[in-house]
Amino acid sequence: MNEVLKALLEELNIRDLSAYFQPIIHLHTARVLGYEALLRPAGYDGTMLAPGILFEQADLYGCLPELEREARTTALREFARSRKEQTAGQLLFLNVSAPLLNVGVLDAGHIREAVQSYEVEPEAVAIEISESSVQETDQLVEFSRMARKSGFMISLDGYGTDESHLERIARIRPEIIKIDRSIIQGVCTDEIKQYALESVVHLARRVGAVSLAFGIENHEDLVACARAGVEFGQGFLLGRPAPTVDRAIERAEKTLKPLQEKLASTLASDLDRELQHEASLQREFGRVLDKLARAEPEEWEAILRAWKGPAARVDSLFITSPAGEQLTNTIALGRGGKAIVNPLLYAATGPGDDHGSREYVYALRLRGDGDLHLSSPHTSIATGQLCRTYSQKITGPEGARGILCVSATLSSDVCQ
Repeated sequence: MNEVLKALLEELNIRDLSAYFQPIIHLHTARVLGYEALLRPAGYDGTMLAPGILFEQADLYGCLPELEREARTTALREFARSRKEQTAGQLLFLNVSAPLLNVGVLDAGHIREAVQSYEVEPEAVAIEISESSVQETDQLVEFSRMARKSGFMISLDGYGTDESHLERIARIRPEIIKIDRSIIQGVCTDEIKQYALESVVHLARRVGAVSLAFGIENHEDLVACARAGVEFGQGFLLGRPAPTVDRAIERAEKTLKPLQEKLASTLASDLDRELQHEASLQREFGRVLDKLARAEPEEWEAILRAWKGPAARVDSLFITSPAGEQLTNTIALGRGGKAIVNPLLYAATGPGDDHGSREYVYALRLRGDGDLHLSSPHTSIATGQLCRTYSQKITGPEGARGILCVSATLSSDVCQ
């Protein structure tokens, strides 16, 4: 060990350095993807010092490269020592310090040599980089290229913070995007966080990466992550750091199966509630269609204004011509009668406005009479809410034709 690093450890009353391993879990199957290696400095009194403090002091002392090398060696030694047949095919997540990457002293080739010296295959290692802490994009891109050339996977850590850079994702094309805990914690009750989470999941899929939610600590946030399509998770709910891989496996065997069963049950209940609500909405939709089919076009708006359906989720409704020209005023309920988001940005459309380029209109041109279409999520023109629109053709007396459009807000009640 470097003499300067020894002196720093002595000054901080650190007796030794050890590695703990926290499992990373597939949310829907409870399969263990791998383990993140975490440095744990132990004091002479047995207490654990926060590793962040040690890394900060090492940077000030000028021995950060030596500390990182020691941390990596410790992690590899403990991982190789406790590795058994049951861990075959599982990954080791190794952190690298952004400050070292910023000054260009990280060498993927040297990391590969260290990995192989403990008979760990580079293909079984994901190098984890805190993307938001890296100053130079080109430096990050080049290191990632060389690391991948050496056989490693790239995991971008902490994505979703204020300092995240979208363009880096496109240039690096990481295998794993770890979503920051600032998005994950409390996501079940925060609609904006839910949208942000869904956006990162979609981005990961588009670049060929898997999404990993960091900081899952309760069942409700776990459900929100699963519903958003997150593939993997990490956090105290799924497994606390353990001093050996063997211990982490033992803990996982006791806790993960019940968690997975509870998650499956919750998701099934959520889906059942959603299907019941949609069935209720569609029944009312059918009743309104029957009334419209028996009424003259000039009576259509009055029928819409008498809507008595499940308004808690209905945002707005109106009728257009088959070509998309609006025939009635928009009846804007604004999510069960709540105020419109911003009347300066969103305004209800009216007779004569053209909806021909909206999916809920043009999709019906591809369908036969009587077919119901449910659009992709979109922003309501009337209220600014995120909605999906049900649309169906109307054939009134004497051949009068139109399209009934009913927009319903998306459900986000994952904590109920």
